[in-house]
Amino acid sequence: MPCFHLNLRTPTELIEDEEGAEFPDSSSAIVEAIRGARCLMKGEVGRGTLCLDQSIEIHDGDGQHVRTVPFTEALKVVHDTDAPRAIVVSDANRS
Repeated sequence: MPCFHLNLRTPTELIEDEEGAEFPDSSSAIVEAIRGARCLMKGEVGRGTLCLDQSIEIHDGDGQHVRTVPFTEALKVVHDTDAPRAIVVSDANRS
C-alpha cells in the first residue's frame, strides 16, 4: 500500500508527519485527513477555542503534494434559529 504523510499546517508552523501511514489510495488518505481535522477541532473546542485557519496537507511517499484539506472543509457550520441557545458555564480559571 502507498504511504501518505498528513502534515498539519497552522497559522504559524508546519507540523510534519514524519512516519506517514499506509492507505489504499489518495481518497482514503483524504478521508483520514478529514477525520484528523475533526479530531483536532474537537480538542480545541473542548478547551474553549477553535482556529479554522489550519489545514492538513497530504503528501505521497515521494513528497509530492496530493491535496490540502482546510479545516473549514472538514465541518459544516450552521446557524439554526430554532436551535437551543448556548449554555453559559462558569469557569473559575477565566480572568
